[in-house]
Amino acid sequence: MGFFKDLFTKPQPCAICRLGATGWTRDRTGVISWSIAGMGLDASLLICSTCAKAINSSGLAQKTPLMAIAILASSGIAERPPVHFYLQHPEWRKIWIHTLETLQMNVSDEFQALAAMKEIEAQFFDRAADSAG
Repeated sequence: MGFFKDLFTKPQPCAICRLGATGWTRDRTGVISWSIAGMGLDASLLICSTCAKAINSSGLAQKTPLMAIAILASSGIAERPPVHFYLQHPEWRKIWIHTLETLQMNVSDEFQALAAMKEIEAQFFDRAADSAG
């Protein structure tokens, strides 16, 4: 079943380096499943081999996916997506809802969630820039 699913499903961009992209090169197609589970979270992102290698070689698999995307974007491997793109991706949406719940951010609608996400995402990117510099 997996072979035929891979053969007949529409390719998608890497959920890290090309999140929300409508066009991407073949080498940036999401083909490797990165499962994130534990502490109430169960998500799986399809990522490209470039991101998978970077995540595995740098120990980012043990960190939050938000830190992984921030570090990969800071190093030039990934593009920093607009924050609202996370809500349009089902697995990233799960990750963000879990993050907001973990941080006990009480949001009543998507506008409040987006505002909180922008602050949190900026903090992750600031930390990634500090660790790179």
